[in-house]
Amino acid sequence: MEKAYLITENTDLNQDFSEYDRLYIWDACCEHNLVSFLKNSKFLKLIFSFKKNITIVTSSISNKNIDLIQDIIIKISKLNNIYKLKKLEIVINDFWLFYWLLNSKTDVDFIWWNFMILQQKDPYFVNMKHLWDDTLTIDSQIYDKYFSSNRVKFVEVYNVFQWVKNKYYFDLTLYYPYVVFSITRYCPTGLIEKNMKHLTIVEDCIWCRWITNTLSMELTLWDKSVTNYYLWNKQFYKNDEMIKNDKIKRIVYNYDVYKK
Repeated sequence: MEKAYLITENTDLNQDFSEYDRLYIWDACCEHNLVSFLKNSKFLKLIFSFKKNITIVTSSISNKNIDLIQDIIIKISKLNNIYKLKKLEIVINDFWLFYWLLNSKTDVDFIWWNFMILQQKDPYFVNMKHLWDDTLTIDSQIYDKYFSSNRVKFVEVYNVFQWVKNKYYFDLTLYYPYVVFSITRYCPTGLIEKNMKHLTIVEDCIWCRWITNTLSMELTLWDKSVTNYYLWNKQFYKNDEMIKNDKIKRIVYNYDVYKK
């Protein structure tokens, strides 16, 4: 079982990462935070100094940042080769970026994440999929063929109850102990700061680093209870059990993704 550590804005980079095989550079929920990470040369130099394989977790990307994100990924991919690490991985939340990278000369592998058609990975879909054709679930021959043809090596699972019983090409990765389940690229900070009536993509802010405005609640769904955490446009479940599944080949530890 491969062990990875999710680097967030809360992570102490002075800690010991020796037990981990891979580092994830994250912001799947805000492209502006992601750009601030990847443009920071001191941050990248420190990340490469750990001599760990690297995965970049990308968000949905706007017109303004698509070219910049592409250029940064190309740059990091070249650094990755210089440091003789395994092939760079990109966690994809955006079809636009996915197809651009597929058609570019950038040599990266892909991981399929949350924003890529939510209902196919919903943790409770297993209880409802008899209402639809089986092709709606990601655990199908259709997706198996698509993933194997397009360098998708892993599918991120964020379901607490671990419904996936995948028998196909791709393997699974599990986030732990917090399961990241964000369903919007939009941030409420624009509404609050500017008294706006519609959600917006905020250009530059630090609100998602503020931990003071959180909401947690207990939910009982399908006779099981989970704790829900909301931190602006991010939503988390607490995954209290490391549920066994032979297809889970990587655990992504994310102790810092939510802090009270």
